[in-house]
Amino acid sequence: MTDAPSLGRERPRIAVFFALGTLGTVPGLQDALLMLTENGYAVDVFVRGEARFPDPEFGDAPVSVYADRPGIFGRGPTTQPGWMRGRGGRPYSWIVRRTYHPAWRSLVFRRELSARHRHAPYHCIIALDSQALVDSAGYAVDLGVPVVFWSLELIFWSQIRSASALRLKEREVRCSRDAALVIVQDPWRGAALVAENGLDPARVVYVPNAPRGSARRRRSSFLHETLGLDPARRVVLCAGAIEPWAMSLDLVRAASRWPSGFTLVLQSRSDVRSAASAYVRTVLGEASPDHVAVLTEPLSPSDFRALVDSADVGLALYDPRRGDPAGDLDRNIELMGYASGKIASYLQGGLPIIVNSLPGPRDLIARHGCGRCADSPEDVAVALADIFADYERYTRDACQCFDQQLELERHFAPVVGRIMALR
Repeated sequence: MTDAPSLGRERPRIAVFFALGTLGTVPGLQDALLMLTENGYAVDVFVRGEARFPDPEFGDAPVSVYADRPGIFGRGPTTQPGWMRGRGGRPYSWIVRRTYHPAWRSLVFRRELSARHRHAPYHCIIALDSQALVDSAGYAVDLGVPVVFWSLELIFWSQIRSASALRLKEREVRCSRDAALVIVQDPWRGAALVAENGLDPARVVYVPNAPRGSARRRRSSFLHETLGLDPARRVVLCAGAIEPWAMSLDLVRAASRWPSGFTLVLQSRSDVRSAASAYVRTVLGEASPDHVAVLTEPLSPSDFRALVDSADVGLALYDPRRGDPAGDLDRNIELMGYASGKIASYLQGGLPIIVNSLPGPRDLIARHGCGRCADSPEDVAVALADIFADYERYTRDACQCFDQQLELERHFAPVVGRIMALR
């Protein structure tokens, strides 16, 4: 990733911190940063680089992405020396996180950030998610600028099981109360965050996890050509992750009993070829070539759009118990709301959706008729039959749903105005 053109240095700037390497897999966040540049800002993005995820794409916009400074964040390094691989990785990560990184932040990065600020002042800091919030709060104090907290995942007090998670939550609460503005995806998740963190509701705004631009159905042959599928074959796409919470294994097993004209395509935002997970290996092993195909490499943001365009239906089932019926309920998943980026991408591409009955997804179905609900992977075949009995109507409703309910610009444009007004 390279720096943006030098003309961006003459603009007022915004510093964005994201303690993960997944920015290239979240179209809505990339589009939001581009909207900031269209309103006169240059954007410096500090992320925790991870090679297994695709890079974000900003074209010629004045956005500079820095993925080579892992010490900015409180998490340990994503890589370790080659000679240590497989031997003592955790102790190495602990030592680096507790000793080298704090010293580097204090002696190098904070000074570097302050020098940047003196040269071309930052207007504010935007912290994407909780870890970035607690890590960047001190930088905001150094610079004397306000913080915008963009909540991507909810942490509930009742589900904290470790001392480190408790410390993160306690710091998240303090920092979020000090934030000038808090962004969350929808009223369901907003109400939960206000209650959990004791926030002033007047400082909370709603921006769905969705890309920018009107919905449209524009068919592509990307998947059929990539996978060698018959052009007449109907593709049911389940994008994002191969994980228990995404019901990947249950979907693979259910798809083996679908009619022969359908193919389930699983796509992961990270490279599954190097995945050590036994779950991923089981999914790959049980994926019948007659009914299931798995894309093993991550896609660039532009290729992901072509992927969606080449599907016929978008599938997004979430299991709040992560594959264990007796397991703890994950309330962040249970309270899905408008946090599902893949649902938004499906609808923007005019794909009818199949979702389970969680707050948000089920409300989109009930309000707009843009797909069907399925209580389990076994019910997907029935939902597919209903959709293809009136496919063109479902496609029209999918586009209408996205434009009216989720499209980024209609929600984020007012937020940009509030960011510009920060002092």
